Amino acid sequence: MISLLVVAIIAFVICIPIIAVLSESPMLNVLLGLSPLLITLIIDALLAARHYKVVTFWIVLLVVHLVAIGVLWLLNLTLVEQVNIAGSISTSLIFTAVITVIVTLADAKRVKQSVKDAHDESSRTVEFKPEKLDEYVHAIEDKAKALNFAIGRVYRASNGGTAKMRERLRIPSEWYNDFNAFNALEKEDRQAQLDQAAVLLRKIRDRLALFAQKEKDVFHPSELSSIKHLARNKDGEDRIIDVLKTNDRDPVDHYYVSAVDFCDRILSEIEET
Repeated sequence: MISLLVVAIIAFVICIPIIAVLSESPMLNVLLGLSPLLITLIIDALLAARHYKVVTFWIVLLVVHLVAIGVLWLLNLTLVEQVNIAGSISTSLIFTAVITVIVTLADAKRVKQSVKDAHDESSRTVEFKPEKLDEYVHAIEDKAKALNFAIGRVYRASNGGTAKMRERLRIPSEWYNDFNAFNALEKEDRQAQLDQAAVLLRKIRDRLALFAQKEKDVFHPSELSSIKHLARNKDGEDRIIDVLKTNDRDPVDHYYVSAVDFCDRILSEIEET
């Protein structure tokens, strides 16, 4: 999504002199007239980098163009050759809306594919093989990283979240480093490897259990009162996983269910080995 917006910004900058020549208008007037398009695209790129929902882009589009009408009207009072406000704003609106529609469709396709992949993987029967233990743990690591990113986006500082709140939910990368260390054990010591893997998986499973708890049972009242801009129960009655999936555009609930299911199945197989 960010790449699409960056390409659009570059294309716009390149087209400014071309539009000026074709319309026989001063380049300054073309730049001023289409500046709402450029400003909207730049803001959208910044929002995309911070993982804001696509609906925010439409709000930005409307706000920027409404403000631009007033600003261009004031600028026309000082310009010798005045900007065609109606023509410029309508042109900017059309192009910006087309780009936003493309970005919206691209994001919807990405999320749909993520849901499908998560669903397919969670529904796939795992045939446990001790020699593939590292593959199983890395598969869980991928899901945990996706959850960690969602935690960072939803409970970010601009939403009133703190580093302590995020760390309370995140699955530490150190746990995977520990696994990589004992994964280097000799194959003859397979049972020791399985035992240590079980310890790691239980730690991950216990951390995932926090997601099923209510916010008020995980966060301090002062932390809950600082949270803002999120769709949630103000008293902390919503489960963590519900807050995450409601306020993030990724299929967080699928990542969560898949990770829990994977942990449970692999742990069960290890204990029976």
